[in-house]
Amino acid sequence: MNEQDKERLYKLMPATHRIRDAAEGEPIRALLSVIEREMKNIESDIEGLYDNWFIETCKEWVVPYIGDLLKVQGIRSLDIETLSQRAFVAHTLAYRRGKGTAAVLEQLASDLTGWRARVVEFFQLLALTPNLNHIRLRKSRAPSLCSTVNQELLGGTPDLRDTNSLELLEGPFEIAAHNADVRSVAGCGGRYNVPNIGIFMWRLQSYRVERSTARAVADIPDGRYSFDPLGRDIPLFNIPRPEPEIAHLAEEFNVPGKLRRRMLYDELEKYRPVPEKERKYIYFDRDEPVLRVFKNGEPVSLDQMLICNLGEWKRPQSLKIAVDPELGRLAFPEDEIPEKVEVSYAYGFSDDVGAGPYNRSVSVKRWVNPLDPDFRKVTWQKGVTKDREALNNDSSHLVETMEEAVTEWNHYVSNSPDPFPFGLITIMDNSTYKEELTGANRIYIIQGSKLAIIAADWALVDEPSGQKTRIVGQLTPDAYRPHVLGNISVQGGDDFSNNPGQLILDGIMIEGMLNVLVGNLGSLTIAHCTLVPDKGGLKINPSAVEERTNPRLHISIDHSICGQIIVPENVPELKIRDSIVDSVEEDYTIYAGEQSGKIMPGPSTSIERTTVFGKVLVDQMILASEVIFTGQVEVERFQKGCVRFSYVPGGSRTPRRYRCQSDRALDYLFSWDEIRDIKYERLIELLKPYFNFKWLSTGKIDSITSTMIAVSSGDSQPKDVLSLTLNTDKTRVILMLNSVRLDEFVVKIENGMMNVYTVKKAGAACGCRIGSGLKPAFTSIVYGDPGYAQLGRNCAEEIRTGAEDGSEMGVFCSLKQPQREANFRTSLDEHLGFGLEAGIFYVT
Repeated sequence: MNEQDKERLYKLMPATHRIRDAAEGEPIRALLSVIEREMKNIESDIEGLYDNWFIETCKEWVVPYIGDLLKVQGIRSLDIETLSQRAFVAHTLAYRRGKGTAAVLEQLASDLTGWRARVVEFFQLLALTPNLNHIRLRKSRAPSLCSTVNQELLGGTPDLRDTNSLELLEGPFEIAAHNADVRSVAGCGGRYNVPNIGIFMWRLQSYRVERSTARAVADIPDGRYSFDPLGRDIPLFNIPRPEPEIAHLAEEFNVPGKLRRRMLYDELEKYRPVPEKERKYIYFDRDEPVLRVFKNGEPVSLDQMLICNLGEWKRPQSLKIAVDPELGRLAFPEDEIPEKVEVSYAYGFSDDVGAGPYNRSVSVKRWVNPLDPDFRKVTWQKGVTKDREALNNDSSHLVETMEEAVTEWNHYVSNSPDPFPFGLITIMDNSTYKEELTGANRIYIIQGSKLAIIAADWALVDEPSGQKTRIVGQLTPDAYRPHVLGNISVQGGDDFSNNPGQLILDGIMIEGMLNVLVGNLGSLTIAHCTLVPDKGGLKINPSAVEERTNPRLHISIDHSICGQIIVPENVPELKIRDSIVDSVEEDYTIYAGEQSGKIMPGPSTSIERTTVFGKVLVDQMILASEVIFTGQVEVERFQKGCVRFSYVPGGSRTPRRYRCQSDRALDYLFSWDEIRDIKYERLIELLKPYFNFKWLSTGKIDSITSTMIAVSSGDSQPKDVLSLTLNTDKTRVILMLNSVRLDEFVVKIENGMMNVYTVKKAGAACGCRIGSGLKPAFTSIVYGDPGYAQLGRNCAEEIRTGAEDGSEMGVFCSLKQPQREANFRTSLDEHLGFGLEAGIFYVT
């Protein structure tokens, strides 16, 4: 608010009245301040009404009403904060003007799904015999640097010496000619034909990390480094550039795809002889290059950088720094070992889960908000950074190591006169902190205290005196993903009365074990953190005296990636939401550890929208909703609780289940209406997806005869024949292989429908075979891969759409990917040209 806007009504009064009012204690001034506050509310409402006239400035709830004025129909509203229908409604008229064109289909896909897209008209990639009545002149080869797609080169003959264009084959940016493909593009994988349109989509997001500490490959640095702070080989991702207009077709630099060696190499080599001021980089532009390397605090020039394959760690020649974007590797010459190496790059992942450089303001406002008087006030704050200049300028607020910050907190909380001290440790960069916060350096949380360790910026603000300072309680939880290399121990107070202390971890990557020692810790919140699965996890240390094993501890894990969770049974509560829990090996993921060689059950647990890799053993499962369990689930006391809309492997022991897989597939397999003319071909067709049938021989079975139906997996009559035979009393269907009985199905006519059920008592073998088609399939189950925990394209539809609202089960349920695709398919027919057919292809 400007100074001129303050007390507008009071300033309109004559000076004589203001003087008299001041002499009487300013009652009129107080009254006018109340009136002015209400007046400003009315003005704000009027300004909001003006804003709501326009799609660019209106509030989100107004968007459907503007869409209704434009007759926008059939689009399902999605409850996703990062995805709005605003762009779709704003571009509606542009869609209609350019209906049927590739550019409009591409923009439509991006606006409705939120994913970057590229549309390919496959007829342009057909190998044609030229007709003299319609001559299409094409060059015979592709360009050596394909940073932009040249329409004149589409459908040309590829140059086998041009590795750049060969890498693009079978992808969305290829330009080579193909023979015609007669398969349907919509569902059979066909591509190259006259009516076919290909819509390629990138579902993974690109996350940019600035000046992260590069990880040395050897224990003693020898000049070989990894971009990833954990030392893994990871592909680096492009930072997508915005498209200038709807008519522009996406190019390789407009999408969040993996970077290619040849592409970056060609761009660097193209401009090496060009003066620096005249270089027009696409991927290495000055404002936002796709990657950067810093040596001893100074950026490495592009003239010193060499893009190459470091699969065998071949070292570069002198004065060059080798970078491999496909493996995320970096190498210096053998005679050069820098003191400090930092890198800026982007990695790919599905969503804001685990530690990452994304905005976490919504998460942080749940427990700290300086502007809200109802929140607990922060009484102490310390910043941690490796920035030497910042440390020299503000040594009173900043320290260089986590150990220093924890030591100062322990001293403060032990001597604080405040009965409810609340401290913040803000890690203000993307550096690696190699420290062991154990033993004497452990984190101490006494009764009534609260400590939050968070990745956030703590910015300087201007004081009226002209100096700059940092205000306790202010932070910006964005852009940072610090890495703590070492174990962390936390200990609650010794007082086991009420009001135990609380610890919050937010936005941190921990390569080590988080141990809660014997004591009385009241709350442990882990939000948007990564406890690296193959390097550690969470462990609550048990005690011989049960009352001392944190008897009031409530654990909450939210939007995090975590390794094994070892929590004793007497801990009151474990809540996991929107997270990934991974034991790496096929071992117990959630349990209480071993005692006398016996695996002990964990505490009462609630899990929502989570993917759990490994087995689970708990005392009670209060709630499991929209969860994928890849290993067996064993619940000791299953009389209480519920498992709903989740995938639970066969043989698990859980509380009552509601609409879970693979229960629904095994209990209620098939139903159809043709009772008068029962054709068991329908039963075979429904069984085909589970057994991958390619050959099918059917025979009609009515209510009198019992003809055998044979199916197999060969292209012709094979040796092994699977058969279904109706038994004599017409109540069972027998599944046989080479005349050997495997299992039975119960046949019942209910409400005019024929239903087929499995026989559970004798049906374990068949149930396993049929259920095998419903196991979750993932793009990758290796932590660190871009497609980690993402459901694969071949995953069963029952799992991909098995959540309560029709979205997928597991950690990425909140992305609503099936609904996004459904919205796009709903509008696709309206905007597709007459006689054309479109297919969706997911690149990531």
